[in-house]
Amino acid sequence: NCIRGTVWDANSLDYEVTVLTDGTGAKTDEVHQANLYDMKNIGIMMMTTEEFINSLPNVPRENHVEKIRKDIEEKKIVPEPSSY
Repeated sequence: NCIRGTVWDANSLDYEVTVLTDGTGAKTDEVHQANLYDMKNIGIMMMTTEEFINSLPNVPRENHVEKIRKDIEEKKIVPEPSSY
C-alpha cells in the first residue's frame, strides 16, 4: 500500500505518474494486482521496466568513468567532480 498512497498523493497534486508494474509488489499477488488495477483506473500510466527503458530517448552518453580514469592516469590527480 505504500506505493499506492504515494501514487494517489502525486496524482491528486496533478503530477504525471508512471508505475513500473514489475518494480513493485505486495504481500500477495492478489493484493498487488488489485492495487495496480485501482491505480490504472484513476489514470496512472502502467508499464514494465523493459517498456520504460525502451521508451527513453536513445542519445549517446559519454563514459565519464573512463574519462576520469584517463585523467587520473595522465594528470596523476583526482579531478574535481564539477569538471564532468
